[in-house]
Amino acid sequence: MFASLIVSTLGFLVLPAGGNPASTSPAIPGQVIDITAGDFFFRSPTTARPGLTTIRLRSPHGGHQFELFRLDDGHGVIDLVNAMTAKKPTPWAKEMGGAGFPPIGGTVNASYILEAGTYAILCEVHDKKDGKRHYQKGMFTELKIAGKRVAGKLPPPEITVTEVDNKWNFSKPITAGPHVVLVTNAGTVAHELKILRILPGLSFAEAKAWKPGQPRTDEQFATVTTMSPGVSVITSINFRPGKYLLWCVPQVKKGMIQELTVPRN
Repeated sequence: MFASLIVSTLGFLVLPAGGNPASTSPAIPGQVIDITAGDFFFRSPTTARPGLTTIRLRSPHGGHQFELFRLDDGHGVIDLVNAMTAKKPTPWAKEMGGAGFPPIGGTVNASYILEAGTYAILCEVHDKKDGKRHYQKGMFTELKIAGKRVAGKLPPPEITVTEVDNKWNFSKPITAGPHVVLVTNAGTVAHELKILRILPGLSFAEAKAWKPGQPRTDEQFATVTTMSPGVSVITSINFRPGKYLLWCVPQVKKGMIQELTVPRN
């Protein structure tokens, strides 16, 4: 029941590297809220209408994401930041997923059916230099939803990706081109779907063996951000032919790394 509810309210569209959508990419649905992510801020509108809405993230220098939360009446984004920093429960904040780590020069985005109310947008990336989350360094914003409703609904998924402990199961192989993909966390802990495109000429083994400080073996492509068990999102990704690594940061030490090959059609 929970998954079917989320399916009706969440979605993603990821543009290919270079920032220009291919002609076969689906149109971005609904009203569009453009967010630019930097160190450590979001530049974005603070109001929008209810209904079909796409939040489109651009991160010119990389390394950022956004997570959306709907807040109960009487709460604001500062309440959420303070509670999460203090590791206190937040039953008044509904996790709605997000998108992140777009390719340099490109974008990722998430589409939602938003109801009137107050929403918080945070970057939850962990900074290894000081141990803080980006939202603790000021990377958050508040979004107020009110006014005339925007009509529209999201497309049904073509492919289902199920996150379990600790792997991803695909309902069918991925081929080159745009696909609407449903991602569901059916595990018992938080999971993420980070998609890294391996640079041409390099192997899966070389990409897996990469260490910080060495020349990169892959590039950011798209990410469905970390989700709690039971949460689902719909993402529409325009896959390029090539080799990819799937990577779950929260569970990587438990072996949640997987190879993906997208053949030429």
